[in-house]
Amino acid sequence: MSSVDPFSTIRDAVMKRVVMLDAESQDKIALENGYEMRVYARSFDLTTAFEELEHLIELLLKATTFQEISLLIKLYIIGWVALSDILGNLLNEIFDLGYAEQDVQFGIILRNQKIRCTSLPGIIKQHAKAIRYDQYVKRRNDIVHRGTLDDAELKKVRSAVLSAVIMKTIHVDRNDAAAVAAATREASTEVRAAERIRELLELKRSQFGEHLTFTRIMLGQLTPILINRIASQPRETA
Repeated sequence: MSSVDPFSTIRDAVMKRVVMLDAESQDKIALENGYEMRVYARSFDLTTAFEELEHLIELLLKATTFQEISLLIKLYIIGWVALSDILGNLLNEIFDLGYAEQDVQFGIILRNQKIRCTSLPGIIKQHAKAIRYDQYVKRRNDIVHRGTLDDAELKKVRSAVLSAVIMKTIHVDRNDAAAVAAATREASTEVRAAERIRELLELKRSQFGEHLTFTRIMLGQLTPILINRIASQPRETA
């Protein structure tokens, strides 16, 4: 995954505004959490969230159990939806929309009249099929509110392995730990458990890596519009 910060140009645009101010005005921005400070902070939050998702994808190759795989899949889904809300917060600050942070959701921001009058919704719509925002929000809600993970590939491999283990150990004395362990290893070998888990991990890494790449491409197309808006923000409201 790329380690290059894709959003540094947004912070560069903020700093261009700051360096044009006198020292007193610069201090005021910092002390009063002014426009530039808020935009800079939200941009940094976006970078951090993106880097966390990149790290999660790399961790997939180190998972060894179904519990670890399930956890990392859940974390990616939740983290990506959080990334979209952080983007919503960034738009809220850049366009000075006035929403309280706890009220910001990406979908709500996109319906704002100021945002609808820009080319942002059109760009996001062009990428809708690739980033699958609605699908990820549903999966995130299922995880957070229902404790369920909808992942067909994970279910398929886990069910195959667990079914084989159950059938192998069903007639083994449960008090004989060595016999249970031996039967479990035999079942795992017969269904190629280690190989299938490795294939699953590679598949998930590829899927999430591609999804995050599509997200990066979309954000890259949004960035010039955001930079122009930062540059045009009136000083008297900064």
